[in-house]
Amino acid sequence: MSGIVGIFNLDGEPVDRELLGRMTDYMTFRGPDTQQIWIEGNVGFGYTQLKTTWEMEYEHQPFTLDGQVWIVADARIDDRETLANKLDLPFQPLTGTPTFSKQEQVVPDVELILRAYLKWGEDCVQHLLGDFCFAIWDSRSQSLFCARDHFGIKLFYYSQIGNCLIVSNTLNCIRQHPKVSNELNEAAIGDFLLFDLNYNLETTTFADIKRLAPAYSLIYFNNHLKTQRYWTLSAPNLIRHKNSQAYIDQFRELMGQAVGDRLRTDKAGILFSGGLDSTTVAMNALDLARKRSQPLDLHAYTVVEDCFIPDEERYYSGIAANALDIPIHYIVTDNYELYEGWEFPELQTPEPMINPLTIIQFDLMKQLTMHSRVALNGHGGNESLKCVSVIESLKFMSPNDVLSDVISTFFNHHLCPPVGSGVFAFLKSLRKRDIPTYPTWLNPDFSCRLNLLERWNSIRNANLDQSKTFVRSSGLTSPLWMPGFENYDPGVTHFPVESRIPFFDLRLLNYFLALPPLPWCIDKYILRISMQNVLPPQIYRRPKTTPSYDRVCIDFSQDRAKWKMGLMHPSIKEYVDVNAILKEDPLNNRPYWNTWERIRAGNLGYWLTNVSNCS
Repeated sequence: MSGIVGIFNLDGEPVDRELLGRMTDYMTFRGPDTQQIWIEGNVGFGYTQLKTTWEMEYEHQPFTLDGQVWIVADARIDDRETLANKLDLPFQPLTGTPTFSKQEQVVPDVELILRAYLKWGEDCVQHLLGDFCFAIWDSRSQSLFCARDHFGIKLFYYSQIGNCLIVSNTLNCIRQHPKVSNELNEAAIGDFLLFDLNYNLETTTFADIKRLAPAYSLIYFNNHLKTQRYWTLSAPNLIRHKNSQAYIDQFRELMGQAVGDRLRTDKAGILFSGGLDSTTVAMNALDLARKRSQPLDLHAYTVVEDCFIPDEERYYSGIAANALDIPIHYIVTDNYELYEGWEFPELQTPEPMINPLTIIQFDLMKQLTMHSRVALNGHGGNESLKCVSVIESLKFMSPNDVLSDVISTFFNHHLCPPVGSGVFAFLKSLRKRDIPTYPTWLNPDFSCRLNLLERWNSIRNANLDQSKTFVRSSGLTSPLWMPGFENYDPGVTHFPVESRIPFFDLRLLNYFLALPPLPWCIDKYILRISMQNVLPPQIYRRPKTTPSYDRVCIDFSQDRAKWKMGLMHPSIKEYVDVNAILKEDPLNNRPYWNTWERIRAGNLGYWLTNVSNCS
């Protein structure tokens, strides 16, 4: 994940070369290979390169074809051959680093994006697949065009302060500009204390810095800045094949494309649980390498607990790694403590983070970095293959089709279709459940000033309405994904590793959403039946499980001393009634959500301390 930054002085003032150089140098942790800047009058780009594909060996940024239109990009473009054909470019896929004699044939991803812009203008994003963010300066029209990929896997921030516009994929890089203040965005802090994350995808925790939302573009032209959505995920029409094998074959083809486009390297790590999703990704990566006669050194990385609360991850991941014949590395978490390492600069995050055990992810990425710059993972499989009941299917399918699928599911695939019933849902609602409640320890003035109770009810009701009216695509574009994408970005981890997520390939997702839910989405049946002849039965038959415990809650109930230290920062009182939160009843018997509410307050205090020390 290379680093990009751009400065645009809207009043025509020349860009300060020293300032742009400092801001570019700040991002060398995410782009250690080369650092370059380009300035033309009041416009300047900075770039720090992290080589993660073969094509990047011959990529140079900032990049131009004609000296008039310039681009910086952090991008991996998928389905390159189709795009190259649209652009009338010669294309030959690489299966290794190109030799000197072939390098003139290599078309880097940044060139594909720029050529797409030159052909289609702002509509170029309609032709791009993959993970990307970029900024294009067009001197012909004196306009700036930026975009972020469909799901927001690549990050993009911007700040317009007076006559200066700054863009970057690294939040703290923008903070290096002297015109950008440290003023905090109270609405984002309120969201964090209520929900663990900022539900507004267009803002950050800093008042002067905004976030470009996923599937949005940014255009500056004629002294006017606007952002606009260029894509929305919607469920396509259901596909109907004549036989079951056709569904399986199409899945294998698309899964191979998704993994193959994310490989393009001879070394990779994979975040490995031994579950069906990550194992499917690993198997496809190895299979593709064999078919291409491509060298691939794939290592698995698994987080386990052996003694504190023994889990099954070591057992299942060991079986899967042994079957795939790949080395596996374990990060054992038993001896980690809450807030361990939070005083270290490298663990200090650009925005507040909910997990007080971030040291585990830090050590995981540190170990992975020693082997590779690419981290594959299996996130998104559960959401993209979420099953619906027979009754829910009637909302978007004809009764005849539903009946046909039910019969086929039962007799041909020997599965029991989930029926669904309002009676069962009603009975379940009568059970005493552990549900979030509005925090009573928020500073009353802060809560009133920002109407936080209204905000709480609005978000909670929206989530409940979404769960009642099932939309197959809704979980894939939820704001809940953003912290996960951001927390694996080098701008947060400070490790030069690019996270790649095959299940968020748009071609594969559209296929999953077009599958008849019965039987293919029942317990991810399409994955299980496709993998049954290539993976051990313990893996493809492994039931989906959720932890019966919460490590953080258990640690927190036993020792809250470090949490209380987070409440000592003077500014925390602007948001939290410290006396109220400390006088609460003992937390040992408190429910799950109640514990996490308090952890947020302590985490915010730690983060405020770090921001104060860095300002």
